[in-house]
Amino acid sequence: MREGEVAEIWIEAHTDGSGERDIERAISQAWADAMRDLLITEGVAPSKIVRATGHGGDRPMEIVEEGTASPVSQRIEIRVVYARPVIRFVGYAE
Repeated sequence: MREGEVAEIWIEAHTDGSGERDIERAISQAWADAMRDLLITEGVAPSKIVRATGHGGDRPMEIVEEGTASPVSQRIEIRVVYARPVIRFVGYAE
């Protein structure tokens, strides 16, 4: 990842929702924090990481049966938003 092109990074961690909600959220928040720390250790500027959130089991990717999430729901999503050049056009009326 070339630092100059990255505008912001969002980290979202998820569990499978098989445990208590508060515990799942704490676990997923710890995962998000650990990923943030790893990215910073690898040279990403802390100011680029605008969100590191643990959602627990609130956003499953796959439902196996009613009320049961798949292990595939245990994940960390990293969204990298790249800066785009701003082009301004100024026209003058005659």
